[in-house]
Amino acid sequence: MKFRWIAFGLAAVFTLGAATASAYVEFPTEALFVEKKEVSFSAVTGQDMKLSCDDIEFRLGLDSGSLRGLTVTGLPAEQEGVFLLDGVPVALYQELSREEIDRTVFQSGTSDSAKMTFLPDAGQSVQTTMSVSVSQTLNLPPVAQDGSFSTEKNIPVESKVTVYDPEGDQVRVQVLQAPKKGCLRFDGIYFRYEPFRDMVGSDCFTFTVVDKSGNYSEQRRIDIVIEDSASGFRYTDMVGNPSHYSAIKLAENGIVTGEQAGNSYFFRPEDQLERGDFLVMLLAAAGYEGELAPCVNTGLTNDSALPAWLKPYVRLGLDKGILSGDSFGYEEIPTRAEAAVMVSGAAGMEDVTRSSIDLGDREQIPSWAVQDYLNLLGYRMLDLYDGCAHPNDPLTRDHAADLLWQSVKYRQKYR
Repeated sequence: MKFRWIAFGLAAVFTLGAATASAYVEFPTEALFVEKKEVSFSAVTGQDMKLSCDDIEFRLGLDSGSLRGLTVTGLPAEQEGVFLLDGVPVALYQELSREEIDRTVFQSGTSDSAKMTFLPDAGQSVQTTMSVSVSQTLNLPPVAQDGSFSTEKNIPVESKVTVYDPEGDQVRVQVLQAPKKGCLRFDGIYFRYEPFRDMVGSDCFTFTVVDKSGNYSEQRRIDIVIEDSASGFRYTDMVGNPSHYSAIKLAENGIVTGEQAGNSYFFRPEDQLERGDFLVMLLAAAGYEGELAPCVNTGLTNDSALPAWLKPYVRLGLDKGILSGDSFGYEEIPTRAEAAVMVSGAAGMEDVTRSSIDLGDREQIPSWAVQDYLNLLGYRMLDLYDGCAHPNDPLTRDHAADLLWQSVKYRQKYR
């Protein structure tokens, strides 16, 4: 066990030529440390929190085995607790070797938090603050999931990582291995992956999620497939729209196509979609078109108001559990919540019970649509790019494209 004393105040006196004048310059403590870092841990009242060299390396983003030791530059206040090495309190400016770090524990005091500062011995030393959050019960780490996405060359992916924190703590994402074929940016748990120009093939990135108490999830991986487009088909008015890929795939599968003007194609992403049109598209996406049968009367109270060509679709929608009620307003604009209910019904999945609606506007979801949102979220069939469902907004063509493409993928995977 060694001690290293570090000077925190530096002063210099400079003599100016032959004159007797002099200049006195004082450097504050902060000038010694250009960069600062903070690592967070959680502890339980009455239980020792064991330090781990490997854990500190991970939290600091250091290579495994590169932390040779640390020098303690600040200790917690008496009421906050004490750090012990082999049962002896750690001293200020004490130098701990790698092996000694692994034998050090923290014992909490009467406060619900504690702080210690140290200089890691790993190349460039950076003043680091270790913050310990103390609670009566163990704060559990977040649970994150792997994921996979597809896109076409030069089209970005916008989505989020799937994560759950048992205590509902705010979390942040820490990228461990960056992708090699594109640029990745995170905003909270939402990310945007933009492939490099004309790049195709498989790519991936790994990440972990940390909560406010410093608990880390297990390492997870997101796989991204960048498809080559032989036709080069694109919608002129969908550039930069995160639903562009869905719209392209629907066109390639003959489900929904936009309009052509000269050599350009237009999807009209912001246009609202009528309920009847969405039903026709949804039946095609779900693979039910082959079950269409002639229908003279749908049995609905407003049957006489329905166009003859639409009646087979309405009857099939009723039979498949996509539609309910005694009338069908085919010219009405459904809300996004109503569209979600239709998509959930078309999928025919069993109700998801072990899930939650982790959305910024979950209180706005109508009670009659909550289970359907749980189902779609549970099967990752909702593409929400700002963390909100906007359930009462009118259905637009770009949001419909995402719902329909998810329906195609669900059918291909489960039916």
